[in-house]
Amino acid sequence: MTEKYFWTVEEVSNYYTNLKVESSLRLPSDAFCTEDFTWNEVLKTNSRFFTIPPINVLENLKTTSDVLQLYRDELGCPIKITSSWRSPKEQTYLSKMGKKPSTTSLHLEGLAMDFVIYGISISKVHKYLDCVHMGEVEYGTNYTHISLPTFSKSYL
Repeated sequence: MTEKYFWTVEEVSNYYTNLKVESSLRLPSDAFCTEDFTWNEVLKTNSRFFTIPPINVLENLKTTSDVLQLYRDELGCPIKITSSWRSPKEQTYLSKMGKKPSTTSLHLEGLAMDFVIYGISISKVHKYLDCVHMGEVEYGTNYTHISLPTFSKSYL
């Protein structure tokens, strides 16, 4: 089994800051954010644009990932993140593509994630999240969306 290296927000930020111009924006595959999510998974975007997140967004992504990890542990099923932080560049691209991304979306702050949970019925996922999640929950046809409340992260 490959050893896991848990990268702090500061390590991720420093890695991006020190990249050479021609370097890939992907982090090493063993750079973990939580027990089951790598930073590359956490930084998943739906478009081809990737902008290096500011440190406050990385901190929010870490917090959101920690919540998603709790849900994964509790449900005992794998989770695939399909979308997390949305940069302003990606927001503009989505608008130009005819989508209507919310200008107040917590994806812009790293406080929202879309994901799929494997091995469990969607009704069980709904029932569980409706009981435990303190932020917004949306259920799409092929994904679940959570965002964290912005008034306080102290409940975590």
